[in-house]
Amino acid sequence: MPPAPEQHALIWRRTDFSETSRLVILITRSEGKVSALAKGAHRAASPFLGRLDHLNLVLPRYARRRGPGLRLLRDVRLLCEHRGLRQPRRFLAAHYLCEIFDAALLEGRSDPPLFDLLVGALHALDRCPPQSLPTFVVGLELRLLRVLGMLPDLNVCSACGRPSTPLYTAPQGHGLACARHKSGAALPIPATALAWLRSVENTPGRHWDDLPRPGPASRTILGKWVATAIERPLRWRAHALDGC
Repeated sequence: MPPAPEQHALIWRRTDFSETSRLVILITRSEGKVSALAKGAHRAASPFLGRLDHLNLVLPRYARRRGPGLRLLRDVRLLCEHRGLRQPRRFLAAHYLCEIFDAALLEGRSDPPLFDLLVGALHALDRCPPQSLPTFVVGLELRLLRVLGMLPDLNVCSACGRPSTPLYTAPQGHGLACARHKSGAALPIPATALAWLRSVENTPGRHWDDLPRPGPASRTILGKWVATAIERPLRWRAHALDGC
């Protein structure tokens, strides 16, 4: 019988705890972020050898706890390792996704839709055609905003809910605005940029490699929305998109 998805976890961070052990942060589907100690992980005969690599999908088992505090990993079963992400261009894209998902995943709170999106995103970056990496990165940003409930309607003004041509970036940095609700210095968003965003939003991810690469306007608009949603600057976004 296959393991229940609720028990799955991603290896998120690893820190040396002692000469032989490692402290591991896991992103779990059922419990959110979990800290656990992998005793003896550095030993040559360790059952953790090769299984605690960054972003591996695993099935962890914990020793029974006698009280609150750090968990003790008994062992982990490797379910999936993303070898393709070791390629430099894919690594940059994956590193950026880790940056924005880390901000969206809250400590001590499970979020199964967000976990499932993250697992699917890593799988997509591991396998998509190299020339399509920018499209997949921006498309995954759209999916993240949707899961967070912060993807604006791409057809109407966020303030009044009415369709308008042209549309502008909303004054607060998130959403779209009509001529009446835009800020004084706002420039109209090119129709081609909005059409591209709509096409990605309405296209299943498995077909994103058939779409053209995102233009500068589409990238800029979406970057502002993501930064607003996670409330922090996007340090690795330019590296991920330009490196692609």
